Amino acid sequence: MRIAIVGGGAIGLLFANYLTKANHHVTIIVRRKEQEMEIKKHGISLTGQEEQMDVEVRQSNDFIEQEFDLIVVTVKQTAIKEVVLNINRGILRANAFLFVQNGMGHLTSIRQFKNKSIYIGVVEHGAKRISDNMVHHTGIGKVNVGLLKGNEHELQVLVKQLTSEKFPVNYAQNAEKIVKEKLVINAVINPLTALYRIKNGQLLHNEHFIAVMKKLFDEAMVVLNLENRADMWEEITRICRSTASNDSSMQVDLTVGRETEIEAISGYIIREAKEKNISVPFTTFVYESIKGMSAITERG
Repeated sequence: MRIAIVGGGAIGLLFANYLTKANHHVTIIVRRKEQEMEIKKHGISLTGQEEQMDVEVRQSNDFIEQEFDLIVVTVKQTAIKEVVLNINRGILRANAFLFVQNGMGHLTSIRQFKNKSIYIGVVEHGAKRISDNMVHHTGIGKVNVGLLKGNEHELQVLVKQLTSEKFPVNYAQNAEKIVKEKLVINAVINPLTALYRIKNGQLLHNEHFIAVMKKLFDEAMVVLNLENRADMWEEITRICRSTASNDSSMQVDLTVGRETEIEAISGYIIREAKEKNISVPFTTFVYESIKGMSAITERG
C-alpha cells in the first residue's frame, strides 16, 4: 500500500518502521527540515537494531501531490487543527484516513470530511523518540482500529493488510468505545505522572497516589457513561505495570516546555461533565494544575 504518516514523533516513527518492514511504501511527513534531512540520510530505525528502514520523507509545508491509499495521522491533539485544514484544502489526499490521537476533541471535525473513509485507532505500544530518526520501542502492545465513517468491510480488509507479527493491528467493532476507554486511561495516568514527576509504574507503589487515581477514574467513567468498571481499572493498572519505566507524554511535554494535551483529555471530560451537570472536582484540579504548570514552563 501507499501509506503516508503525518508526524515524526515517537508513534509516527514506530508506524513508519514497522509498516515499511511489512513491505508497504511509506512516506513520512514531518514538520522540521532538520528531521527531514536526518531521515533522508539515515532512514528510520529502532534502538538495539542495526537495520535501518528507508522511507520517503517530506516536510509538512510542502504541497503533497500524491494521493495515498491511507494516511495515518499520528500528531498530538495540539497539532490536529493544521492537519484537518490541510485535508480540507486537498493538500493531504487519500482514500482513507486513520487518526490515532489521545482524547476525543478531534472527532467532530474529522467526521465532516466528505467522501472519505475515516478510522480511529488506539495505540497500546510504548514508544520514545531517541533522535530525529530513531525510536525506542519501550512497550510492545497492539493497535486497535474502529470505523468512524465509511465501509466496515473495507476497514476489516485494511486491518489485515496492516497487521504483522511484531506490530499487530486489530479490528474493533465500536470505535467510540475504544477511544473513550483510552481517554479514561489517559485522564488517570497522564496528569498525575506529570504533576508528581514520576514514571508510570510508580503510581501503583503508593496508596495515596492510588486513592487519587481512583477518584479520577470514577469521574471519567461516569461522565463517559462506561460500565465495565472492573475491566477498565484492571486495564489501567496493567498499563502502569507494562510501561512502568516510561515517562508519560504529558510529563515529557511539561518538562520540556511544550504544550500538553490536557485540553483534549481532562478538558474534554470537564466540558462533557458541564453539559451533563456532573461534578468532577478531581479532574478539574489536575486540569487547572497542569495548565498552571504549563504557563510557567512555557515562559521559562
